Amino acid sequence: MCNMYEIIEQLCEKRGIKPGKMCADLGISRGIMGDLKAGRTKKLSAENLAKVSGYFGVPTDLLLGTETEPEKTKAPASEADTRSVEEILEQAREQLLNQEGLMFEGGVATDEAIESILAAMKIGLELAKTKTQAEKERAAKLKAEILAEAEAMED
Repeated sequence: MCNMYEIIEQLCEKRGIKPGKMCADLGISRGIMGDLKAGRTKKLSAENLAKVSGYFGVPTDLLLGTETEPEKTKAPASEADTRSVEEILEQAREQLLNQEGLMFEGGVATDEAIESILAAMKIGLELAKTKTQAEKERAAKLKAEILAEAEAMED
């Protein structure tokens, strides 16, 4: 298992930057990184941990070294998941259609306008699922690479 400084250093290398550049970009004192490197401190504050995590787009568990296995790739939405989204959209459709005096773009919302809104919501949900899945896969791949490099460094 690596220490936090080694993980951050590897993330910096992958991005082609020095830890000092990361600190400057995030407004974190370089001394904090020096303390991590020298072992005078083992962890970042919660605020700085969140900044570094967001900067590299990795989970905080990766930086803390508590995530020991790459995340399992989530399977595509099951029929139950799809039905759940469909049920929610159907409930929203019913509420919108039964709403008296609902306004849309300066006029009374027509059934067609409501159907268009619901179609856009469904597309948005599907795009969100795809984006979330891609982010999880990228983080898992990056974590696996870092752990492999860390193991190679320990040998």
